[in-house]
Amino acid sequence: MKLLLIFLFIFPQFYCRTINFMGEITCRKPIWCYSMVFWEEDNIEDDYIIQSYKTCSKKQTTKNFSVGDDDYGDGSFNYEFYTFITHNCTTNGQEVTYRHTFPDTPALQTTNVFYKIDITDVF
Repeated sequence: MKLLLIFLFIFPQFYCRTINFMGEITCRKPIWCYSMVFWEEDNIEDDYIIQSYKTCSKKQTTKNFSVGDDDYGDGSFNYEFYTFITHNCTTNGQEVTYRHTFPDTPALQTTNVFYKIDITDVF
């Protein structure tokens, strides 16, 4: 019985899971750029998941994004994801970084997170 409990609490820490972030990002400015860095919050040290490339547009638009990578769990049954979005979709065109926290997400073998945000003047 003790061996089973040890297995249940230790094994998830080393269990590799695939994380996919997909979504739409909107800016209502004529020229804009953005990049995103995805993290998973942990008790000891947060896990870097993946970073998107800098993407730019010359029109007001919604752009689709899709990035993914593997993560080794922290033993939790939920992921606590957040992302830093660096963008210049602001009134004065200055580049800013915005942190967005996702709702807790169940830790599955493959976890898909869909995200929609309008970054116009968000910082």
